[in-house]
Amino acid sequence: MPGDTLNKFKWKGNNSLPVFLICVFISVVFWILYSLNKTFTYPVNYSLAVTNVPYSKRVINDIPDKAVITVKARGFELLWYLLNRQRKEMVIDVNAYHASDDIVYVGLLQAFQSNFKNKSTSFEILSVAPDSLVLFFSAKYFKKVPVRTDVIYDIRKNFGLYGKPITTPDSIFISGEKSIVDTITEVKTEHTEFKALDKDLKTRLNLLSPSKDIRLSEKSVALVIPVDEFIEKSVTVPLSYKQPDARKILLMPDKVTITYKVPLKYIDSISEDAFSVQLNAKGFLEKGRLAVELKSSPAHTTVSTILPSTVDYYIEK
Repeated sequence: MPGDTLNKFKWKGNNSLPVFLICVFISVVFWILYSLNKTFTYPVNYSLAVTNVPYSKRVINDIPDKAVITVKARGFELLWYLLNRQRKEMVIDVNAYHASDDIVYVGLLQAFQSNFKNKSTSFEILSVAPDSLVLFFSAKYFKKVPVRTDVIYDIRKNFGLYGKPITTPDSIFISGEKSIVDTITEVKTEHTEFKALDKDLKTRLNLLSPSKDIRLSEKSVALVIPVDEFIEKSVTVPLSYKQPDARKILLMPDKVTITYKVPLKYIDSISEDAFSVQLNAKGFLEKGRLAVELKSSPAHTTVSTILPSTVDYYIEK
């Protein structure tokens, strides 16, 4: 029947298109595989970096920041290499050359060939532009400068410093061109803030180079801020005073109370006998009264008050 013939024709047409597309796809795949199996040449950009320059020297000439290499490789390997997101950088290690000389010649073609050989690739390096580097060195000028910490901190209530903050090292050497080095008087640390300290702080602070042309002997310094809880205590100390003529002096009162603070870590090592006071006749506030002054106190203690601060005296006749 005519209708059956038309349906039969449509059924065949609907199936022929997918088959055709599959054939085209397979043909394209085989063509790509065949093409990638061929050998290609391709330019690749590489960044350049120089490392391990002797500390006593500096590079005085401009160095290109990139090189273009022309490589020859099979399509598969080249495609994989180009799709790799790893940074393409050639690091020139000055230690591998005659770093003691004032001029160092670096053959970039040989350097790249050696680099690719170590990676066990079948890449062939055809050319490099530029094909070489020439590094000119000159002696550096050295100077020792202090380190200044840019640190802000606060301490919890009832806590405090039991010593000075210590920076190690507290000074470093800088090096570079004399005209630049002579203008630098200190090296600062990065700005850092610490809140509510309640124990010893031990950290490292990165140093900031004052100029891109200046090298520092240290990249960072150690900072120690000694913090501890302070305990308030008191001790009673007897008074005595002698006149040059050996007349007996009566003091009222004959004792004073010293209030002091001490870090918790040292509280057991404090000897209260180490506290002493003296009476100062020159410091009397009015006739018949002497001023009480602290004469000595144990290490790590801070005296808050001496009560009373003055005493009455009577000279026996």
